[in-house]
Amino acid sequence: MIMTFQTEEDAIFKNTALNQSQQLEQTIKLDQISTNIHSNAGIASICGLSNLGNTCFINASLQCLLGTQPLKKVLMQTDFQIKLEFMKQLQDIFVKVESGKYLVLHLKAFHQVLSKLHPVFGNFKQHDSQEFLSFVLNSIHDELKKSNITSEQSEEKVSSTTDWITNGVAKRLKMDKVLLEPGQEVNSKSLQSVDERAWSHYLVNNESVISTTMQGQFQSIVSCDKCAFVSHTYEPFMFLSLPIPYAMERDIVLTWVPSTELLLLQGTPSIKRYSVLVNKDGSLKDVKDKFLKMLTTDDSSIISQNVVLAQVINGGNVNILDERTLLSYVNLKKDLYAIEVVQPSSCTKYLDCDNVTNESIGKPDTK
Repeated sequence: MIMTFQTEEDAIFKNTALNQSQQLEQTIKLDQISTNIHSNAGIASICGLSNLGNTCFINASLQCLLGTQPLKKVLMQTDFQIKLEFMKQLQDIFVKVESGKYLVLHLKAFHQVLSKLHPVFGNFKQHDSQEFLSFVLNSIHDELKKSNITSEQSEEKVSSTTDWITNGVAKRLKMDKVLLEPGQEVNSKSLQSVDERAWSHYLVNNESVISTTMQGQFQSIVSCDKCAFVSHTYEPFMFLSLPIPYAMERDIVLTWVPSTELLLLQGTPSIKRYSVLVNKDGSLKDVKDKFLKMLTTDDSSIISQNVVLAQVINGGNVNILDERTLLSYVNLKKDLYAIEVVQPSSCTKYLDCDNVTNESIGKPDTK
């Protein structure tokens, strides 16, 4: 039997907190909402979305879209006919959230329509939010684009002047080649003109709030040195994968221990530490190569073969590391040393063996 002791104040505090928690659960259970929760004190544009079970990826994407003013302005309009049931459900969410009459919206109807249109999102499992967002934006773009096209003839005319590749709203457009005179360079004004023309061509058949608000275009330029042709290729994009700065890099602290001969040379650096920034997936060789590029001396250059990476273990034993070892297998909690090793039996590159005297190394002259 386990006995616990508490003061009267603690008991009152716990009971009060428990009662408040129970009242809150009875009032609203966010994960088990079966209907919309109305409120006379609601605020426009501020509304919760119920979680139907691992549908947080849907809620996160929709909340971002609900805060996008250009998209909200278009979907709140009622002057165009929406044929896609998914778009009707999406428009209904925007209207209800903007009304300020709801605290929480139940998304069961939206999820059912979504499941029919895209079954992979209907299994109540976790999914990538960006993938869902891409699907929604493509659906909105296609529906709005249909409402803006007035004739099939204009669509065919635009399609004949462009080269569409890939899928969805991201299509590839190749512009006419530009001929330059020998020695002539492409200036910013001419590029801007071509850029605007490419974007205008794309918007003729693809203009919507999605393309004008959430899309950009890549520009690829290929020039020929012989015939002076410059080829411009444009590719609209909506999502861009960018590396996070320094996310794949690691800062390695390295202690440099030069050879005895180098330490004797006047003006050369003594033992010191260096900070080496390398890729996390790299090896010790990457650390060494980058370190040697950082290391410079006035009197001589360091020979890579004479530098070894090592760690001191067990209070004094030097463990020379294999340069091929990946950083993930190195215990970087221990100090890492870069040690210059010079063969004692041969003349070093730092000192002229013929001119070495006992005085130069601090010993008395025995002559």
